[in-house]
Amino acid sequence: MPPGDVGSLRDCLGDTADRSARHLHGIDASVALSDLARGSSLGGRLPELRDRSVLIATGDQLTTALALIELDGVARRLILCPPDVAPEHLPSVIADAGGRCARECHDG
Repeated sequence: MPPGDVGSLRDCLGDTADRSARHLHGIDASVALSDLARGSSLGGRLPELRDRSVLIATGDQLTTALALIELDGVARRLILCPPDVAPEHLPSVIADAGGRCARECHDG
């Protein structure tokens, strides 16, 4: 990617030299950056999330990082909630974020 061009986080992973030796680590798991460049943590749902507002409420930091990397440059807006947000608060979070969300929750 030429200097000055802004790409997605996922695009940057494709440009990273020796990414097979680098990993993101969580409490119970780790993911190779090379897997992030070609895989999916969202079950192949990126096409339906394109240009949408997506609410992310995950139980751990690694799962959150994977979702953020994959959705960067895809989703129009990302709303990040803590894992303990009460379900009854989600409608107001969504309204405050500007309308309807395609809610994507992952429990790692």
